[in-house]
Amino acid sequence: MTADTKAAGRRTPYMAIYVLLAAAFMAILNETVMSVAIPVVKADLGISAATAGWLTTSFLLTMAVIIPTTGYLVGAFRLRSLFAVCQGLFVAGTAIGIFASSFTVVIIARIVQASGTAVLLPLLMTTVLNLVPEHERGRMMGRLTVVIAVAPAIGPTISGLILELSGRDWHALFESMLPLGFLVLVVGIALLPKVDERSHKHVDLFSVLLSAASFGPLVYALSRIGSEFDRVSAAMALVGTCLLVWFVLRQLSLAERGRALLDLRTFKTPSFRVSSIILSVAFMMMFGVIIVLPLYLNLRGVEIKTIGLMLMPGPLVMGLMGPAVGRLFDKYGARPLALPGSIALTLGVLGLGFISDSTPLWWIVACHIVFEIGLGFLFTPLFTFGLGDLPRDLYPDGSAITNTLQQVFGAVGTALFVALSGVATAVLAPSGGDAAPPHEVIRGYSAAMFIAAAIGLVVIALSTRLGRDREKFQLRD
Repeated sequence: MTADTKAAGRRTPYMAIYVLLAAAFMAILNETVMSVAIPVVKADLGISAATAGWLTTSFLLTMAVIIPTTGYLVGAFRLRSLFAVCQGLFVAGTAIGIFASSFTVVIIARIVQASGTAVLLPLLMTTVLNLVPEHERGRMMGRLTVVIAVAPAIGPTISGLILELSGRDWHALFESMLPLGFLVLVVGIALLPKVDERSHKHVDLFSVLLSAASFGPLVYALSRIGSEFDRVSAAMALVGTCLLVWFVLRQLSLAERGRALLDLRTFKTPSFRVSSIILSVAFMMMFGVIIVLPLYLNLRGVEIKTIGLMLMPGPLVMGLMGPAVGRLFDKYGARPLALPGSIALTLGVLGLGFISDSTPLWWIVACHIVFEIGLGFLFTPLFTFGLGDLPRDLYPDGSAITNTLQQVFGAVGTALFVALSGVATAVLAPSGGDAAPPHEVIRGYSAAMFIAAAIGLVVIALSTRLGRDREKFQLRD
């Protein structure tokens, strides 16, 4: 890296990161903002519920296909150039959505939006690692937690408010995003430093195809479990799994020649390996709780607006505590935070295991807040701890792997918790799973939470392995 580049990095690291934070916040907010609008789009365009569901499924699949390639993209292009393309895609997709008059055009808009969104969060992580000194990374990663936690949590609430103010015009969701997205694009192009952190590694095109052919079908199949899982979904799960194994073996073979799409040598660094396992389990539990609690509350007859308000405090607390947790990490390290965090995570989900058809709503809110506080004590330290120990050339790969795991294990958590609830209901309900009354279905949800608490014990055990002695894998020249 040249002296000019180093100087530029020192002068404007926070400026670059705050611009990327704003872009990533909007992009991730947009990931969930359409969920509430699905019934509105369905009624307006005269489509089935299954077809309307592709508003979120298409976004998820695009993210799953593109995120594994972000390690190469972040390493191959300059910060400002890659940001301009990604944020430009987000703005272009939003503009398409404003003028969409058919469902096909809406799907195109969502795919174009997701194409930019998929790269922004890995780009943000890599920029933090490259521009922020190690002793300050914790507090900056804490701000990143705000993006990860708060944006998806408030998305449905903001969506509902916009739809109400616009007279249920779903185009308004795109219209409200466009000026903000364009403003962030212009400010980013003007203020981002011309930092050149390119790795100049070659991309293996066959790995790109394998990535798309494995992660796409696998995430799609997982998203169908518990709702519309059929033979096609099962076949896609099998094909996706086989191709994923092939993808992993190919990356291991290509890594030594510097041609891997995702350099899996990152897992040779123990801190990254343990952190990735804990984060994957935490993502799985987070998305599982996100899917089960609304189902449970809806079964009890709680209004949709009330459900949204009940589930907001937890993610907000988790996001807002991010900077403080980051400062604590800079001072004390990962283990003193991750261990109590894993305990809080387990206690929160254990408390949710005692749900019934008469559980006070305040108990649900309180347990959910404890659960999210546990996540808050895990996410910021483990992102910083695991990624920070990697060789500099592997920062983009580590960020891409972390975000890939988030997508995959988020889908796994959703599928697993729905499946566990269904199996538990079928086993525990005297009348059988298909004809079970609400109180017996709730027993199934309760059983799923107790199983999640048992999984939480694994997180606690893994957190004890986060020692101070941090062996770092070194790349050979």
